[in-house]
Amino acid sequence: MSYVRLLTLFALAVTATSSCSRKTERPTSENAHRDSGVNTVRASKSGDFTSSGPRIDLVRGTIDQRRLAELTLDKVTDLFGKPTAVTDPTPETGPILVYANQGLVFRFKRSILADSQTQRLASIIVYLTAQEDSETHVSCSGYRGTFAQGITSDWKAPMVMQSFGQYTPTDSYDPLFAERARLGETVDTALNKMSVPGGAPIRAKSLISTITFVTVKFPGSQAMFQYEENTKFLQYVEIIPR
Repeated sequence: MSYVRLLTLFALAVTATSSCSRKTERPTSENAHRDSGVNTVRASKSGDFTSSGPRIDLVRGTIDQRRLAELTLDKVTDLFGKPTAVTDPTPETGPILVYANQGLVFRFKRSILADSQTQRLASIIVYLTAQEDSETHVSCSGYRGTFAQGITSDWKAPMVMQSFGQYTPTDSYDPLFAERARLGETVDTALNKMSVPGGAPIRAKSLISTITFVTVKFPGSQAMFQYEENTKFLQYVEIIPR
């Protein structure tokens, strides 16, 4: 999910946990996106970038020496080829390109008048381990490229804080909020079962993921390092051009 969307979900979650009964569940299946009439995934059978992978420099804000702030949809497809899947724009976001074999997801800014040559990059999701993208529900491999800063899936949140201390990183984790989220899950599960036979419970994990990240503002980019709550191992990095 995008950084801006995480902040929005976080604000909604705080309100929800105060009442312990308000539902803030995000759609968890591709059918939910399809039923909304937007964000349709169009998957291709081939075309993933097949080299050893790109090199990302968070300090400079570049990917293979190309500035992230200058990337358009056309430039991304020229560099990586045909994506694994593409989503249509929504009222809040632009199109999303998924390169599953590379572990990369490119999200573009919403612009009614923009075309592929002018559609600007909003952020990149770099999956450090194999997992499903939360927005498109496409299964992605772990990132095949490298970071100039040496970041890998073996890094933990404290290492990010220590390694980039000169940039004043911030860890958003709040143990009290996490406990309230888990309590809210228990209450909402009971309410769902009473009101809807077989109703699906609210997952506390979806709320906790809005606070398990370290944010670092580099000169060329802003990076959000999302980590697993218990082990603190990094799961993905979202990079926003600056």
